[in-house]
Amino acid sequence: MSNYPYDDGTEALNLKSDHKLNDPKREALMKECLDVIMLSLDNEISSFSNDYHEDTVEEETQEIIRFIRYERGNSHYWVAIGYDGYIYCYSNDTPKLLLTEIHNVIIDAWKDIVRGMKK
Repeated sequence: MSNYPYDDGTEALNLKSDHKLNDPKREALMKECLDVIMLSLDNEISSFSNDYHEDTVEEETQEIIRFIRYERGNSHYWVAIGYDGYIYCYSNDTPKLLLTEIHNVIIDAWKDIVRGMKK
């Protein structure tokens, strides 16, 4: 089980960083969605820097969850996002401004994903 500095819910997630999914097409789709979300987050959030991320698999649901570490000054904040844009958990001290920015960017990114699927 991966150890991330959360105090609010990750113990409820059954995470394995080395776990492989059984369905390569589903895995590729989830990673593609996460990459679109990540690119949008990188382009749109300027008040915090994204200095590290790692993908893990939630064994029960077989979904990829991306853990993203943001920093501002000497402070670091972790946020876990699913391919569907769901924010699974975050560090207790994560500023509301960052969470609001992440939420808004995810909504816009999903609009782009859906538009891409319609083509």
